[in-house]
Amino acid sequence: VLEDGSIQLLLQAVPDSDAGILTITIKGIPSTWTVTGEGTYNPATQTWTITVGGGQTFTGGPIVTPPADSDVDLTGLIFTVTELDPFTGQTGTATATIDVIVDAVADPAEITTQDTTAVEDTAADVIFNGAAGDKDGSEVVVKYVVSGVPDGFNLSAGTKLPDGTYELTPNEIQGLKLN
Repeated sequence: VLEDGSIQLLLQAVPDSDAGILTITIKGIPSTWTVTGEGTYNPATQTWTITVGGGQTFTGGPIVTPPADSDVDLTGLIFTVTELDPFTGQTGTATATIDVIVDAVADPAEITTQDTTAVEDTAADVIFNGAAGDKDGSEVVVKYVVSGVPDGFNLSAGTKLPDGTYELTPNEIQGLKLN
């Protein structure tokens, strides 16, 4: 699943008996995750449960969403299906373990600017700051691209590219001037 996305933990369970009652649980879903869809989720026990009866096949499962801006994987989920035959009282259980891998997604950077003025024939301060959109420290701003510098003007730092834009490192935006 992609960071800030959702995925259905899909499973299919078929009872052995015509009247079998299936109880399906998934254990190990942290309370920091959002759990939606059919069934019941108990964040205190980190367990999702659903029961189907009358020999019905179950196809489905909860939809889980990791916490915002998190790419922490969900490992060691325990799926358990228990069938109860209501006529004989016999039960049978099957268990499997799965992992949900969360792939990081770069969030849009945030940028703030400040208007500035200058006296004719003097350099104007160019003031802006940027920050990674993700606040968990997994992303950093590595460069800025400035466009729209008027003909005849230059920035005091950065690299002017053939298309007229300037590429700057985070250190180069400090004290930046428009000459």
